[in-house]
Formats: sequence, structure tokens, C-alpha cells
Amino acid sequence: MNLVYTLGKTNVHTWKDQDGNEETREFDYTYDANWNLVSGVETSSDGVETTYGANWEILGQKADVSGLGGALSDSELTGVPASIQSALTDGNTYASSQTYDWGTDTTYYDSAGTILGYSNSSEWSYGDEQGTNKGFHDAEWNWLGGSWEDKDADGTVVRSGYNSTTEILNSAGAVTGYVDKGGFTEGDFSETYEWTFDANWNMVSGTETRGTTTFTYGANWTLEGSEADTSSLATLDLSTLPDSVVTALFGSDTAVIKFSEETFAWDAGSTQTTYYNSDGAIVGYKDNWSDDWDGDGNADATLTLQVRLTWMQTGSTSAVAGMTSGALALTLLFEQQWMAL
Repeated sequence: MNLVYTLGKTNVHTWKDQDGNEETREFDYTYDANWNLVSGVETSSDGVETTYGANWEILGQKADVSGLGGALSDSELTGVPASIQSALTDGNTYASSQTYDWGTDTTYYDSAGTILGYSNSSEWSYGDEQGTNKGFHDAEWNWLGGSWEDKDADGTVVRSGYNSTTEILNSAGAVTGYVDKGGFTEGDFSETYEWTFDANWNMVSGTETRGTTTFTYGANWTLEGSEADTSSLATLDLSTLPDSVVTALFGSDTAVIKFSEETFAWDAGSTQTTYYNSDGAIVGYKDNWSDDWDGDGNADATLTLQVRLTWMQTGSTSAVAGMTSGALALTLLFEQQWMAL
């Protein structure tokens, strides 16, 4: 004879959350003779009903959306991935939220009460800066993407970013790959990317845009090329560089080279210059760094790196300047292959 044990819906667990609000959990579980779960139904305080199969496998979740108020407006759905918005004919998406000390958890539903996905958001502050973070998951808690913003004391956004991951499905609904997209902005600098991977997360192809420059990648992160719109960029005066640098980077002192310069908001003493040929392809970089460690307004150390596409050193020169003030200037020349920058 097979014995089963049933805990009926008279089983209600009640407690209070950190804000003193009463929470309840009503459940009806059936176990075998060894107290392994056979099936069950559980209803939480927010009205979500979860149906379990053997060994606590979740067979489905649904909610009574009648108590959630109206459907979310278009503005309220801004930034919410389309994959966790309602696909039913009425197109109505509903939400319930719980707020904690660290942030807010939100669950999204369609009008049939089916759970579509989740989001979590949080805020932070440190000194004069403050920021927000938000992430999204599907109904199975697979990561979908997120966004974040950092603000200064005046509430001005100083840096922000976003990312997302979507599955590539074949006609049978099987996952054959993934697409990762994202971007980052800080000051005048911006960067976006789109990577395509196979089902085992091996790189297939992708593009990355930094400022006006687009990098194209092939399989296994092979950098296939780069190009930029240089029409608005200034032309480099090659006479300002050592002959050895001009020859190594540009091949000839008659080359027409355009350049752009980026100043890093996180380090006022650092800049990066990118060099482009007449076709808009990147041919090299220059990194400048300086440090005023005694705070007297004069640089105590400076470093300039001249880089050509391979991180293989082909020569170097150094010069000590103004030693009475303790300043040191160093210039290194590198050659570069198509490798990670």
C-alpha cells in the first residue's frame, strides 16, 4: 500500500516583514511515505499562486491581477524588455512591487495572471555622488539586462550604462546562440557593443563603437579591422613627433594623419590620442599620464606611450627634464598586432 500525506489549505504561515506589514503563505502539499513532495499549491501574500510537481519542480505560476490596479502605461514600460511584456491580444502588462531598505523588487504579469519576469532596482550614495541600478530577469530568472546611472551633487548624470542578453532560437525553439548588447557613456566619451555567441558562448562575431570609431570582430575575438569618420578631425602635425615614432607609426613623414583626443573624467591627468590614416583606419595611439603628487600645481611625473597596433616593444627613448623640480618625462615606442587593446 502506498501512503501519502496531505497538508491541506488550512496550513497558513503568517509573519511580519521588516516594516511591520503582515505576510501570509497558504499551502496545500502532498508527500509520499518518505516525505518527498508529490505535488502542491502555494499562495503568497501578493496573490501569486505557485503549482509544484514532484521534488518541488515549479509547474506554473499565476496571479489574480484584479487587485494590482490598472495596466502599466507606455511610459511605465520604458526600459522594460519586450520579452517580459504581455504578448496577449490585449497587450496589458501589470506589476506588483515590494520595497526594502536596499531597493525594490517588481514582478510583471499579463492579464491572465501569468508571471512574465522580474526586475530589481536600488539606489546608493557616497559622498557627493549618488546612483541607481536596475536589472531584469525572465520568469525563470535568466538574466535579460540592466542599466545604471551615476550622478554628481547637482543631480547631473556623469556616467551611465546598459546591457542586455537575448537568446537566438531556431525553428524548433532550441537555443542556438546569444546576442549581448550594451553601452557606456561618461562625459563626451561613449561606447557601444554588440557581440554574437554560439550556444556554448564562443564568440562568433561582433562590433564595438568607441566614439566615432567602429571595431569589427570575427570568430574567437579576432579583430578584423577598424574605421572611423574622420571628416571633422584635425590633421596631425608630424613635425611634433620624433622621426622614429613617425616612421614606426605612419611609415612616412608625408602621411596624412588625423587624430582625436579623449580626456578621462576619472583621471584629469590622463589623455589618449587615437591616430587614423586617410582611410579612417586606426594606425596607433598615444597615452599621456601625469601626476602632481605634492599638489603644488606642477607635474612631478609624466609618461607618454606611443603605441602602434602589437604590444611588442621596438624601441624606446627616455629623457630626464627639469630634474631640479623633480619632473621626469619618458617616451616609449611600441608596435601592435590585432590583439586586445
